Amino acid sequence: MIASIVIKQILIFILILFLFACQKKEQSFEEKKSHKAPINTISVWVTYWDNSSKQIRLKPSYQVSYNENFQSLVNEFNKSIRSSTFFKGRSDKYIEAQYVQNTHDTVHIKILNNKTLTQQIGSSGAKEYIARLTYTMTEIKGISKVYLDFDPGEHAAPGYYSRKYFEYEF
Repeated sequence: MIASIVIKQILIFILILFLFACQKKEQSFEEKKSHKAPINTISVWVTYWDNSSKQIRLKPSYQVSYNENFQSLVNEFNKSIRSSTFFKGRSDKYIEAQYVQNTHDTVHIKILNNKTLTQQIGSSGAKEYIARLTYTMTEIKGISKVYLDFDPGEHAAPGYYSRKYFEYEF
């Protein structure tokens, strides 16, 4: 008789412990206020001269914070272009990328001042620029292509670009 009462009390105690352990803790106002959405990092790609192979190569240069704001990533890319040695002191020659939209797996970019891209930096320079932009934008999860909108010229044409397009180039 005493054993059954002790067993019932132990079971009730375990049940109470279980109920308290399963309660969801409510966040305080300060905890809610300090919570931020996770920020991903994306690599901005650059080209460089590889002395051993005597070829131009692509590599990720530095990481930037990315929180699903395509224009901010395009702005970082533009900043990397302006700071490259080719454009130092030549602000009239900047090639400016501008985010338009994204659809499914494609980011649409308009190229401003495209005369520099299509007529003034040669085929290699145009290919380097488009490759850098393509590799940077396809760092974004779910994006595999970039559509570039600009007036065609001697050294570059508008259209869809992916990493596969540059597979044997760099």
